[in-house]
Amino acid sequence: MEHRRPPGYEEDQPRISDGPVGGHHRIRRALRLGLCLGVVALLTFTAVSRWPRLVRAGGLLQGAHLGWVAVAAGAELLSFLTFVAVQRRLLRSGGVGVGLGSLTGVALIGNAISNSIPGGEAWGRIYTFRQFRRRGADPVLAAWTMAAAGFLSGAALLTVTAIGAVLAGGRPGWSGVLGALAAAALSAAGLVVLHRRGRLEPLAVRMIGGLLRAWQRLARRGDGDPRIQAEAAWQRLRGLMPDRRTWAAATALATVSWVADCACLAAAFWSVGAPAPWPGLVLAYGAGQLAGTLPLTVGGIGLVEGSLAVGLMAFGGRRGVTVAAVLLYRLLSFWLLLPIGWCLWAVIARRARRAASAGLQVAGAG
Repeated sequence: MEHRRPPGYEEDQPRISDGPVGGHHRIRRALRLGLCLGVVALLTFTAVSRWPRLVRAGGLLQGAHLGWVAVAAGAELLSFLTFVAVQRRLLRSGGVGVGLGSLTGVALIGNAISNSIPGGEAWGRIYTFRQFRRRGADPVLAAWTMAAAGFLSGAALLTVTAIGAVLAGGRPGWSGVLGALAAAALSAAGLVVLHRRGRLEPLAVRMIGGLLRAWQRLARRGDGDPRIQAEAAWQRLRGLMPDRRTWAAATALATVSWVADCACLAAAFWSVGAPAPWPGLVLAYGAGQLAGTLPLTVGGIGLVEGSLAVGLMAFGGRRGVTVAAVLLYRLLSFWLLLPIGWCLWAVIARRARRAASAGLQVAGAG
């Protein structure tokens, strides 16, 4: 894999005005500094509060088989890239072609923002939305891509978890998965009924108009009639509906992403010299991921680890090696991605400041 700098990274930071930047620039620097300090404080608190457990599990990882660790890392890389490929496929269906490298950089930074700070999920989505816009997507396409990718990812996770429940023979966890699948099926059926009765469009326009009106009030901007804009957005959204081939490809990519992530967990077991607790591993994995979606902790810290460990031990995993395998899995799938994303963000921010400084010097010389 080439380690080239993805194209378009120069555009990843907000543009700095050529006008007066005194107070505004100082406020932005203070906000960035506060954000960095908050991230460091959160990570430090997490490490200190869980230090004894980390030390014990870290001792078990000392003899980890490097070959299986490499396999686990490769599986996690495949998982991340296939999820990015889902977004790329949806953007392309809307007429916007973006390189996989560029979108991977956006995803890494957005992931770091979402999983590092309180309320980061919202900020991460805002960042991703702005980056899609800067790469040529209009607001409707950018929002649609994020929503559709999230829907496909959630549906794929439910499917993988349901398969795990079947493999586990309907053991504990099946009722929750069945309920989630039933809720998803009822939601889809409700949308189909509304569409056939001609009520989906008015409802959607009303909802979009309400969101636009709320945004205008929050931003204190009056950029036209929200209802007219909502009707135009709905028509644009109807034009963005992908064909069956695109849906199938995006669904397959989303499913591969979760399967590869689950394979990372299985390889983590093999790396610590323990057999993966089949067939319950898939069900425990899915339940742990679903638990991580609950907005109780930043990035699901503690929820995912605890749910995975408890579920895996319920299916025969030994306590010591299970904790070590879960730790290695989370290290590769979660903790390692955070510094990569923030370092990438810092590099881009520094390049943007240098470019802005050079532009101001040229303007002053002129």
